[in-house]
Amino acid sequence: MPEDQEKISASKEDRVRVLLLEDDPYFMEFYRERLKRAGFEVFTEDDEDEGMDLALSCHPQVIVLDISLPKDDDFCFLSDIKKYPELAGVPVVILTDLRDDESRNKGLSMGAKDYLVRDDLSFDGIAERVRAAALNNK
Repeated sequence: MPEDQEKISASKEDRVRVLLLEDDPYFMEFYRERLKRAGFEVFTEDDEDEGMDLALSCHPQVIVLDISLPKDDDFCFLSDIKKYPELAGVPVVILTDLRDDESRNKGLSMGAKDYLVRDDLSFDGIAERVRAAALNNK
């Protein structure tokens, strides 16, 4: 059975739609597969401009954002998303390697719902926080 047709316990309508913006191919594939197995419907992009276009078309319930994307200021996506009324209320969870307080405070003050450092949580902990961000936004 092709990967995209794997049976998952939740129906497509019940799954949380996640847009994962990650420029590292290894991490993108790792989190895409793990989130799918955890019951999420996952869309991925490695570029913030194309990610914005994808967000407008896939209507995610939560966006998981690597703030170390290659273009512009690392935090530009957080301000850009507010320009689109249909995306302004979508919670953004930052998933990063940056553990400094300045980055954490900046991300949260710019509207991120959560700030996760990859090494600080298990995958299950990350999935739980992503699901909570989406469900607490309903």
